[in-house]
Amino acid sequence: MSQSTMAALGCAILMAVWAPADASSTLRAPTLGISGQQAILAQSNGVTGFNLLVAEYPGGKFEKWEGNSWREYTRSGIFNFVEQARGETTVMLFDPSRNVYIELDVVNREVRYGEAGQQFQLLYQITNMTVEDSGGGGGQVGGAANARVIEYTCDEGLQMTVQFEENGNQSFATYSIDTSPFQRLTRIPSGSGAVYSNGRDTLSTKGLSAVLETPSGQTRCSQN
Repeated sequence: MSQSTMAALGCAILMAVWAPADASSTLRAPTLGISGQQAILAQSNGVTGFNLLVAEYPGGKFEKWEGNSWREYTRSGIFNFVEQARGETTVMLFDPSRNVYIELDVVNREVRYGEAGQQFQLLYQITNMTVEDSGGGGGQVGGAANARVIEYTCDEGLQMTVQFEENGNQSFATYSIDTSPFQRLTRIPSGSGAVYSNGRDTLSTKGLSAVLETPSGQTRCSQN
C-alpha cells in the first residue's frame, strides 16, 4: 500500500475517532492534514509519522510496542496506549483507561495532550526520535541541535527539568517544575546571564542558579 493511500486511510480513521459528538465539543482535529511543505520538512530529517518508533522527551519516552500498542515510560511508571492513526507528520495515540489522547508531532517536535471536550496543549518537547529503517531495525535521527537537559532543585524541594536548545539563530528553554506540563520559552535579550520567556513565564539563568517567574510568584533553583 502506498504512503498516500495509507495517509488517506489514516485520515479517514482519525476523523471517525476524533470527530466531536456535537458542535459544542472543543477537542480539535489533529494535524494530519498538513501542507506539502511541512511534509517535505519532516521527510528531509528522515522521520515521518509512518516510520516513527520512539519519541523521547526530558524524563521519558513513547515507544512503539507490539501490533498497534505503544508504551510511555516515565519516572512515575509505564502507561499503555493504542495507536489510532498515522500521517506524514503525526502519530495519534489513545489511553482508554484514562480517556487520554496523545499527538506525537514530528515536525514541531512536540508531544501534545488532550481529553474529550478540551483543546490540545503542549505537554513535552521531543528531544530525539528513532525511526524504522528499511531493514526493519531502528535508527536515531532528528536530535535537537545542541540540546542539553539540566535538573534543578528549587524552593521547598521542588524539582525542575529544563531542556536548553540552540537551533540556528534561536535559543529555547523548555521547562517543567513539580511534574507540571512542559512550557517552551524563547531566549530574549538580557544584560546578564540568559533569560527565556513566553510572555507569561520567565526563566533567568546564571551559572548554576535559575529563577523562574510565573503568575503565581518567583521560585529560586540550583543545579543538581
